[in-house]
Amino acid sequence: FHLVGLAVDSTDNIPEGMTYKKVPAHKYAKFTHKGLLSKLTETYNDIFSKWLPASEYTYDPVTGCDLEWYDNRFKMDSEESEFDIYVPIK
Repeated sequence: FHLVGLAVDSTDNIPEGMTYKKVPAHKYAKFTHKGLLSKLTETYNDIFSKWLPASEYTYDPVTGCDLEWYDNRFKMDSEESEFDIYVPIK
């Protein structure tokens, strides 16, 4: 499933109709996607078919979760856009 969210300091006042998910502490490999969203599949293919097999790590989606972090570097429909991808590893 996909979850869109914001970091919060407290879960005491979650608005009705919304929920929260605590991201587990885990070891993550961090990658930066650069360019258009239409090229995102290429970045994920590089991570899972090139980087991961060549690394000493294995993918660990059971105790971690895949994350994408969009901040002020993200620009919709721009070749200049960047955001980070976190892949759980062990």
